[in-house]
Amino acid sequence: MQVTGDGNLASAPFGRGGGRLTLGQSLPSLVIPSDAIGADGRVFTLRKAAAAQLEGTPLSVAFEVAPPTDARPEHAFVVLQPLDRLPDGCDATRTRLAIERPGDNPPGTPALTWIYVVANYAAAAVSAALSRIEGARLEFVCLPGGP
Repeated sequence: MQVTGDGNLASAPFGRGGGRLTLGQSLPSLVIPSDAIGADGRVFTLRKAAAAQLEGTPLSVAFEVAPPTDARPEHAFVVLQPLDRLPDGCDATRTRLAIERPGDNPPGTPALTWIYVVANYAAAAVSAALSRIEGARLEFVCLPGGP
């Protein structure tokens, strides 16, 4: 099953057969592989989020995927962003998916932290595999600096 949203929001139920939920044309997608979720299925929501203001060059809009969900063992969700080519000065070794993590940080430090997972650029898209959907903001970026 493939469901495409209006550019701001997409939501649909998925079962064991999996499918693809796309925010809109040329916008982020969530791929749910077959058997990645249990027989009861799950309603997933993909929404455009406020810009994250991260270091580096944005490769996608900021977006959220909900609800928090673990993939079944030996499976992974894939988030991807169609991208004809990487921006000038960016090479594939620096593509990352930034994942927002509410921090349990001491007073006086930022309330949010970001982790970066390696993203792959191939077949006109940048993508990352996730064993867990966190239910937080995500954004594909090209990190600054050399490889």
